Amino acid sequence: MACAKIKFAGIGNLKNKAFLKKTMRLFFALTIALMLMAPAPAPAQQLPAPDAGQERVSLEAASITHSSQADTYTATGNVVVTRGNQSFTADMAEYDRANNVLTAFGDVVVKAGDDILTGEQIRFELDGQTGEVINGAIYLRANELTIKGALIQKTGPDTFSLERGSITACPGEKPDWKITARKVRVRVEGYGTAQSATLWLRDIPVFYLPWFAFPAKTKRTTGLLVPEAGQSSRKGLSFNQPLFLAPQQHWDITLYNHYMERRGLQAAAEFRHAADENSRIHLLGAFLQDKEIDDGLLDNSIEYGYALDPWLRENRDRYWLVGKLDRDFENGVKLRADIDIVSDQDYLREFGSGAFGFDATNRNLSQTFGRDIDDFDVPVRENRLHGHKAWQTFELGGDLLWRDAVIARRHNQQDVTLQNLPRILIGKTQQQILPGIFSPLLFGFNADATHLFRKDASTALRADFSPRIDAPFFAGPFIHARPWIGLRQTFWRMGSMEGLAPGSKESFERTLYEAGIDLSTELARVYGQSAPGAGRARHVLIPRLEWAYIPEKDQSALPFFDDADRIEAANTLRWSLAQSLTTKSAPADENAPASYARILWFELAQYLDINEATQDNPALFETPGSRRPLSPVEARLELVPAQGLSIGGEGHLAVYGQGFVYSAIGLGITRQNFSFQTGYNLVRHHAESAFARLWLPIQEKWEIAAFMEQDISNHSRVRQDLAVTYFGPCWSVSLAWADEPGEQEISLKISLTGLGSIGTRAAPF
Repeated sequence: MACAKIKFAGIGNLKNKAFLKKTMRLFFALTIALMLMAPAPAPAQQLPAPDAGQERVSLEAASITHSSQADTYTATGNVVVTRGNQSFTADMAEYDRANNVLTAFGDVVVKAGDDILTGEQIRFELDGQTGEVINGAIYLRANELTIKGALIQKTGPDTFSLERGSITACPGEKPDWKITARKVRVRVEGYGTAQSATLWLRDIPVFYLPWFAFPAKTKRTTGLLVPEAGQSSRKGLSFNQPLFLAPQQHWDITLYNHYMERRGLQAAAEFRHAADENSRIHLLGAFLQDKEIDDGLLDNSIEYGYALDPWLRENRDRYWLVGKLDRDFENGVKLRADIDIVSDQDYLREFGSGAFGFDATNRNLSQTFGRDIDDFDVPVRENRLHGHKAWQTFELGGDLLWRDAVIARRHNQQDVTLQNLPRILIGKTQQQILPGIFSPLLFGFNADATHLFRKDASTALRADFSPRIDAPFFAGPFIHARPWIGLRQTFWRMGSMEGLAPGSKESFERTLYEAGIDLSTELARVYGQSAPGAGRARHVLIPRLEWAYIPEKDQSALPFFDDADRIEAANTLRWSLAQSLTTKSAPADENAPASYARILWFELAQYLDINEATQDNPALFETPGSRRPLSPVEARLELVPAQGLSIGGEGHLAVYGQGFVYSAIGLGITRQNFSFQTGYNLVRHHAESAFARLWLPIQEKWEIAAFMEQDISNHSRVRQDLAVTYFGPCWSVSLAWADEPGEQEISLKISLTGLGSIGTRAAPF
């Protein structure tokens, strides 16, 4: 048979052209016929609700049929059913409108908010929000958890129940970890519970729990937190299992059970309450009935005492109560409270690490309230209740300050610690004496009334009133002058006279005046252009000269409780030279606000003691026999040359040949995935130390955190910490080591995403 050939050369011959036209007409005719024969997609139908007031059901599919006798709709092919905030997709679905029941088959997907329920088949009662899913899975997006079961029962609008289910946050058919349980109960935006649960690593069972709870929402919820396990030379093997309780969203409690092989069971409770940003409470209480003591015997002192602590620790009842409170009232009253009571001088040193140790607690309180607690080795710890109210020109404050002398209390020593119970403060900001007319005179005052209490010594009531008048003016076009004069009037009324000589006076008073003048100017220059999108810099130079004078007055006969009872004579002249550099970044959009950043602050200052410079008696010099009226030159630097990089330092350079008597310098580098700080401190003839802190993630899988502090003056180590963390796709494991004099500790923490993850990748110390 000859084969037909069609040539396409130019337009082609007329015979072939006619054949081509017939072929194209036949092709288009067949295409239109096939389109007419295919079933058309059924449009989305808004079905009438079974009863008035109920939400309508929207049904969309390739084909929809309706049985009027049974009042049921049958949909096949790409079925989409929506009702309220819920949507259902499936291969086939049947909707019983009379009973408001939906049955779906084949790749069923149910979405409610961010959570997803999938399965092979589902029967769903829309009124009661109940139903059953065969071979189903619940995906909780907020926690990245997937819960699977052969039969999942939806027992309410937000609750599920399944038998012989599994829980995991890992992808794939063989997850890195999973938890299987005989029974699982889940409340969406609540929490879940599992009974007879087993933790599997791949195909290996590693841990069994008769019951545990896990979060099933983004908000705080009751459940077990990540446990801590470790080994320490002082504590032996240890295990801490925290339980988090969240009855309501504005407050919660964490309970800790810390078992230590050599010390016993340490229990703690942590309470947090936050009504708003300015009203919150954070309180921690911990208790341990210690198996070991430091009674002075050789082995006990070596293993459970500290070399630099001369006091024994013979008590077994050991505790710590610490916390803070902030409360702002609508009438402008602000209330602040700090509490810090510890059983003995060694507790905070010995229990510094861990979830409720000193380090973590101090860090949490500082971040929440902006106030630290006393260092772990301070034996007199402050407890304070403070109230404050400010008006336009007046302010009123009050304090109850109790300094808890731990050693005196524990060892039944004489306690002469000074307490302020209470202290009342009144202040008036400086205002014009004759407002409304020209007057350079400004008047203000501070008043202080304190009940000075000492448990085993004399007590008194002290009142102090300090008015002051300033007269600022410009001396010429550039120099700003501010002369001032003040009065210091103090009264004492003795209460208890313990420790004083018989016949001592009960009332005392003191009157002092003080005066001074402050001269300063400001020289500024702006660099750069003011065009939109351009940057500018402002450099400011501030020379200042200050003179202050307080006359000499014998105060030896007055009561002495603290430094406020002895005001030394002063005749000093202070010069300083400060400069700052501030940048301004103008956005291209003229309506957008500009951004400012201070990148440099540098100040030099020095004092001249005029009294010593003019004194003829060498015995009255600050350093007897050596006239040294000039103080060390003080220098302070704050430098931020680039975002995330900061340099700070302070130094006191003596001018009589001793060199630096004090110096401190620090460097900080902070990036999105990197942090490093280092610092050096020197106090001549007292202390010299250096520290470094590093947080370094490596290739998104590993993270290293390290801290080191060295006492250079004593050639000894203060502390070393190292933690290495590996992050898997749905888990992380952290191994930490800590070494300080008297104790070495190693700890292990395993975190499972969704159940007890670390949460933020930040340095642990």
